[in-house]
Amino acid sequence: MRPVSRRRAVGLALAAPLALPAVAAAYLLPTPHVLKKATARLRGSKGVEVALTGEARPDGAGDVIPIGERWRFLAGLRIEVNGPDGRAAAWDGSQGVGSRATGDTGLLPREPVRLVLGALFGRADVNGLMTLIGARLDAQHLALVGQRPCHVLGAPAGGRENAIWVDQAEFVVRRVRFATDKGPCDIRLDDWAGPITEGRFPHRLSVRLGGRPVRMMTARKVAR
Repeated sequence: MRPVSRRRAVGLALAAPLALPAVAAAYLLPTPHVLKKATARLRGSKGVEVALTGEARPDGAGDVIPIGERWRFLAGLRIEVNGPDGRAAAWDGSQGVGSRATGDTGLLPREPVRLVLGALFGRADVNGLMTLIGARLDAQHLALVGQRPCHVLGAPAGGRENAIWVDQAEFVVRRVRFATDKGPCDIRLDDWAGPITEGRFPHRLSVRLGGRPVRMMTARKVAR
């Protein structure tokens, strides 16, 4: 075996840190601080109105269908969904009316998804979201969502407990995972920055239930 030259050894030593995962450069912050920053980050998103288009598999199986949605996070959550063949549904949770679903209700996003998005964009309350999904406040670790280092609040490393992923640099919520009676619900909130959403809402929103994709949506318009 030929000995490694001194110049090559120095080059290898300098290059070695570049091979480390991006998450290695991240650092843990106290959970209360992360929650405070994430809640502050959502203040500009509270009460938005969002139009989305995409695909849904309402029962987690069968054919994927094209849908359009409009979410209004005002005094109470309102949702309108248009599906194929003239099918439509609406959800009204506004004050003084109570929760009411009308039309082809199978098109509507499931209740856990409504509750999570309502907590984030209707109330801008990340602490309340932790309580809502039953996430622990004494467990945290770092993990990647795509290439983004995130604080995972609610679960230790390797754990599968209910948790939220908060971006380590931008403090946006990028993922929410929790147990339901239909299996684990996994909500991804991707691509916050952009000319359409301007950081007030994720450009792409996807939901998996029991390991199956049930909703894959793209934001087309965000207004106040």
